[in-house]
Amino acid sequence: MAEYGARLVIDERIEYAEAGRVQYWRLRYTVERPGQPNEVFFRDHRLRHFHEEEFRGILEAAGFVGISVRRGYTEPESSSTDDDLVFSARRPQPR
Repeated sequence: MAEYGARLVIDERIEYAEAGRVQYWRLRYTVERPGQPNEVFFRDHRLRHFHEEEFRGILEAAGFVGISVRRGYTEPESSSTDDDLVFSARRPQPR
């Protein structure tokens, strides 16, 4: 946005509900353009945290097969192998 002389300001508020293992984000984007009123956009986001076996069960119930899991992301940068799980699976095509 710099080429238009505009500035984007992002504010976020994050809450975590341990009981449901749910993270809530309230994002506010403010676009500031010289000589114009600010534009403000909101976005709400909710992320549910699952245990490994719980998520595996969800994939199986949805018909996925060949489920494998590895710990941690490697791209674009490495993440914590204790906190992040990466699932791979196939969903057979109906015949």
